[in-house]
Amino acid sequence: GPIVAIGCAVALEPGQSAWLDWVTGIAPTPTACLALMDQFRQPEQIDLVLQSAPQQAGGSDGAADALAQLAASLLYANNTWRADAAVVAANRLGQPALWAHAISGDLPILLLRVGRTDGLLLARQIITAHADWRWHGLAVDLVIVCAGSQPATLAAQLRELAAQCGQATRLDQPGGIVLLQSDAVSPADDRLLQSVARVLLDDADGPLSQQVADRAARVLKLAGTAASPVATWQPAPSDSRETTPDLTPAAGLEFFNGTGGFSADGREYVITLQSGQSTPAPWVNVLANPEFGTLVSESGSAASWSENAQAFRLTPWNNDAVSDPNTEACYLRDEESGHYWSATASPARGCGTYVTRHGFGYSSFSHSEDGIDSELCVFVAIDAPVKYTRLTLHNRSGRARHLSATGYLEWVLGDEPEKTRMQVVTEHDAGRAAIFASNAYNTDFGDRTAFFAGEPGAECSISGDRATFIGRNGSLQAPLAMAQPLLAGGCGATLDPCAAIRVPFTLDDGASRVLVFRLGAARSAAAARTLADDTDSPAAAQAALDKVREFWDRTLGTVQVKTPDRRFDIMTNGWLVYQTLACRLWARNAFYQSSGAFGFR
Repeated sequence: GPIVAIGCAVALEPGQSAWLDWVTGIAPTPTACLALMDQFRQPEQIDLVLQSAPQQAGGSDGAADALAQLAASLLYANNTWRADAAVVAANRLGQPALWAHAISGDLPILLLRVGRTDGLLLARQIITAHADWRWHGLAVDLVIVCAGSQPATLAAQLRELAAQCGQATRLDQPGGIVLLQSDAVSPADDRLLQSVARVLLDDADGPLSQQVADRAARVLKLAGTAASPVATWQPAPSDSRETTPDLTPAAGLEFFNGTGGFSADGREYVITLQSGQSTPAPWVNVLANPEFGTLVSESGSAASWSENAQAFRLTPWNNDAVSDPNTEACYLRDEESGHYWSATASPARGCGTYVTRHGFGYSSFSHSEDGIDSELCVFVAIDAPVKYTRLTLHNRSGRARHLSATGYLEWVLGDEPEKTRMQVVTEHDAGRAAIFASNAYNTDFGDRTAFFAGEPGAECSISGDRATFIGRNGSLQAPLAMAQPLLAGGCGATLDPCAAIRVPFTLDDGASRVLVFRLGAARSAAAARTLADDTDSPAAAQAALDKVREFWDRTLGTVQVKTPDRRFDIMTNGWLVYQTLACRLWARNAFYQSSGAFGFR
């Protein structure tokens, strides 16, 4: 996509300093834009803006810094200023419950609790900052709860204060100020307000500067006690690893275009990605049943849903055809050297070739790395809301290998992660080797429970915190968790929700091993646990795959044609019917559009 990049070369003598200013602006016409540029080319003008910013934000330099921290948390939800995890986990109300208080729930919320008249100083700071944020384009609902022994009196004083700050017209308006009296807010509504607020302030906690200092100290304490790598591994030098052979395209592919082609029977589309190679755009398979499904591309990126592909996504949907980002992944690691790679071409691409086979109801990914052959088969049960990720490994390295497999995904449980991540609550069930997740705030699917599970009885470690898994400035290509012997981060509320399960094991020379990860959803917590129990073995996965193959063989074999045009035969004898049923009728979802709705042409 389009970007702008401006560089500047600067020569500095010893002890010399220089200031560089980058200014971004907008104007209604090109002429006005040029005038604006000329104005802010003057260093004195920029200095004047910087000097006046604290006053516009409502106080001193220190207050401006504190308010900037609040603005950052309003823009990007995190747990620094949020309610305690126990409060969020206890909430059972959804967005419609906010409407009775004239709060839409569509904008970030700052919740300020005022219980004393001397708390009006904090209220003045926040009301002034709220106006400044709005002037800069940051729309926020400021909700002030008047507590104490005389909430009505406080409410009257706060209305007068808003008028003094020039904000009387913003009362009870979208993106404005909402005044509530604590005696008119039920305990359930109070939990809801605390749960949805990105910033939670209370005048009982002292002035803003003190609250900022206290929060900063808490963050530093948490950072100091957070799990850190016991050992940070580096991949073994390439010459010390066994050479990884390049896989070759399957013989006899029809209509091969240099990257992919149809198998001889027309039932698979086979894609071969040599080292550094990618397809021109994501080539995607839609795996679905009437209530559940997943999209999976040739690189292994995926997006899964239950019941409605737009309104109840389990993992994020991305239609970025350039980067095709992952939010679901499967990693393999050599526990002795620390070398790791993904079982699919993305996100942590290994050495050599990946071969993807898109078939009817399944996609498989083959790769060979450092003497370990892997095949990852992804499919959705034809009669249950479960996605299976079955990993088959074979050791041909000539020695016993100590390995681990790590399954990872990011939770949504709604339409967009930015809207839902604050409300997703996760729970670890060690006996089932599973992480369960729910989002009571979801209007239509608040009673649903999703799960991500490994093999019960297997020794495993887990993480429910994406920030801990990826690490600061990290990525899924090189996450911090892959440099740690065990996963860390725990489960619960107020996290950046994910599900990661790591299973370590030993694979003797010449031996094979099958591991299965499952993603599912049900209409209650009890039903989700039953579903996890019913699908918890490799045998159950094989039985589900057999049913998938049987269903599509029977369905697609009902009508077969044979014409002089082989291309017509391949499409008509399988792919057109498969895509119509799986993609348009069941999934109502695809890479470039995710509506969850029926469409007619």
